[in-house]
Amino acid sequence: MKYSWFWMTTTTLAPVLARYTLTLPPSISIGPVNADFSVPSLDQSDLAAPKLDRVNASSFDWWYFDAIATDNPNTTVAVAFVSAGPSGSPFPLPGSEGNGTGPGIGVGNETAALFAHVWVTYPNGSSLVKSGIASQATVSGSGDSSMGLWSGGGGWMGSEEGYEVSLEMPGVRGTISMDKITPPHSHCSAPGQFNTSLELGPLGWVSILPDAIASVDIDVHNGERLRFDGYGYHDKNWSNRPFAPSTKSLFRGHAHLGNYSVVWVSYVPAAPPSFSPSRSHRELDMDMDMDMEMDLQADPEILSVYIARDGETVSASCAANAVSYRAVREETEGGPVSGFEVVLPGARLQVATDVEVSQVGGRYVRWSGRARGEILGGQEEGGAVLRGFILSFFSSLLFSSLLYLSESLE
Repeated sequence: MKYSWFWMTTTTLAPVLARYTLTLPPSISIGPVNADFSVPSLDQSDLAAPKLDRVNASSFDWWYFDAIATDNPNTTVAVAFVSAGPSGSPFPLPGSEGNGTGPGIGVGNETAALFAHVWVTYPNGSSLVKSGIASQATVSGSGDSSMGLWSGGGGWMGSEEGYEVSLEMPGVRGTISMDKITPPHSHCSAPGQFNTSLELGPLGWVSILPDAIASVDIDVHNGERLRFDGYGYHDKNWSNRPFAPSTKSLFRGHAHLGNYSVVWVSYVPAAPPSFSPSRSHRELDMDMDMDMEMDLQADPEILSVYIARDGETVSASCAANAVSYRAVREETEGGPVSGFEVVLPGARLQVATDVEVSQVGGRYVRWSGRARGEILGGQEEGGAVLRGFILSFFSSLLFSSLLYLSESLE
C-alpha cells in the first residue's frame, strides 16, 4: 500500500474531501473535557476520529502504530501521535527523565499539547527512543478513510485496506506501510459482531488494525537505513482523566503466529480520586503517592482477547480470567531464554522477552521477541510485541517480582 501523493497533497485536499477536518490545539485548554466512548460505525473516519472535545492538563488522546520484523523479532518500530496535557499523557515528555534523545520542552512550552514519540529496536537488541513537540496537528476523516498530520512528527493515511504511516521527526524519517489482515476489534466484541462501546472503565480503547502485513523503510539519526518486512498493528487510547492516577496497570500484547493473529489487553483501573479541572498539576501528581492506600481496594481487571485465522475472527472474549501471565525461563542450546507464558481461551503462548525498552523508572516497558505455542490445537511460531504500564505501587511490586522470577528461575 503506497500513498506517495498523500504527504504532498493532504493539506490542500483534506478540506475538500473530508467529512470533517479537525485542528487539534497545540496548547492545553482550561476547563472540563468531554470524551466519546462509542462509535456509530466501523468506518475509519469514526474509529480513528479524535475522541475528546478539547485537551486540558489531565486528558489524553493518542494514535499508536508498530511493526515487528518477520525474520528477526528483535527488530521493531513504533510511533505514537499524541494530543495530551502534562498530567494526562502516560509517555514521558520530550527532554524528561528516561525519554531518550528528544528535545527539551523549554521555557514557554510547558502548556504544549501535541507530541510524537518513536521507538526503534535493532536486530542486535539495541534501541533508540525519540520524542518531539508538534507545532500543529489536524485529523481528517471521510467515510472509510482517515488522515492525520503532526507537523514536525509525521502522520498517517488509512482506509479499510490498511495504513501508511510517515515518520518526519528530526533524526528519524521514513514510512511504515500496513496492509490489513484482520478487521477492527474492541472490548467485548464477538466473532462477526463489533461492539461499538469502546470503554475500558475510564479508558477508551479500540484496536483499529489488530494485524497487518507491514513494510518498514526508515532512516535514523546515525545514517543507518532500517528496512524490513513483518507484521503491523494500530490501536487508539484516550480519556478525559489523567492516565497515571486512574490506572494501576495496563498490559497489551499482539502476536502473529503462522496464520493466526492474537491480541490481548489487561487493564486494572485505580480507585477513582476526585478529578477536578481546577486541581493543579502537583495535586494530580500527588495521586501517585496514594497508590499504596488505593491498592488495598479491590479493583476489577478488565480483559479483552482476540484470535483470528487467515483474517477471520475465530475466538474473542472479555470474560474474567480470560488472560493470565506467568514468568517462564527455558534452557535452550543458545542459553537461557526468559519471557512470559500467556494463556487465553484457545491458546497458550510462550513469548520471549528478547528485547526490552524501559522508561519512566520502569513504569512503561516494551518488549519484543519470539513467540510460539498452541493455538486451537495446533503448534505455531512467530513474533510478538508486549507493552506494559505499571503505575501503582502494588502492581509495580508484583510485576518487579514477576520479572525477577523470570530471570532467576533455574
